[in-house]
Amino acid sequence: MILFVCSGNTCRSPMAAVLYAKLSGLEADSAGLYASAASPASSGARNAVKNYGCTLEGHRSQLLTPGLVAKASAVYCMTSSQKSEAAALYPEHAAKIRALNEKRDVRDPFGGNDAEYRSVAEQIYVSVVEIIKSDRLKTRGASRR
Repeated sequence: MILFVCSGNTCRSPMAAVLYAKLSGLEADSAGLYASAASPASSGARNAVKNYGCTLEGHRSQLLTPGLVAKASAVYCMTSSQKSEAAALYPEHAAKIRALNEKRDVRDPFGGNDAEYRSVAEQIYVSVVEIIKSDRLKTRGASRR
């Protein structure tokens, strides 16, 4: 399982999880460093992922926990500061905690308009595609050994 992490688990990380699951066919989950339990995805996030044939209708936010981090094969955070915070909270798992995009943080669209959410969803989509491509190349290389 791949885990995506943001602040409140109502916008960026849920979008990343459903996009990853749709594109890869693999299990993904999401959590927030400061999430309140059981909040729905924001309407902007729900609308933005519809453009990719995904839904967040059943999503409920959850707090990042030791169990979620331990269960994940990789943890992708939306910003470099979230990556640092998650690694500090779970140092035993720091090697598998990464930023979704090491070159550019995924900004938080919370409270923004639909265009902002679509822009963030596109940034997440591009990063998720890169992760999937990279994982497939690693798997292909390992199987040739």
